[in-house]
Amino acid sequence: MKKSLFLTLAITLAASGCSIVKLTPEADQVRLMMAKSASHCKVLGKTTVSVIDEILFFDRNPKTMLDELEILARNSAAKMQGDTASPDGDPVDGEQSYTVYRCIYGGH
Repeated sequence: MKKSLFLTLAITLAASGCSIVKLTPEADQVRLMMAKSASHCKVLGKTTVSVIDEILFFDRNPKTMLDELEILARNSAAKMQGDTASPDGDPVDGEQSYTVYRCIYGGH
């Protein structure tokens, strides 16, 4: 009985919106913007990030998943030496692609 109660509680918390994805210190300065706003930036490449979109047949909170995807995109952009990431469309099944840019001004 205690195991099933614990499992139910764990599933509820996981599906409700608890996020375990953390922003790295290097990604703290990475911005998200729409591609049309990054026209002055240098394209560094693409990254695709993903999160679990359901737990035991329960859909996860879409807002939490989007927040996690954005954090993962910022983390990935920082690893690519980028300072900006732009989504290439909407998330599908917990996965989203981003274009990574370097937009620093001042001759960098």
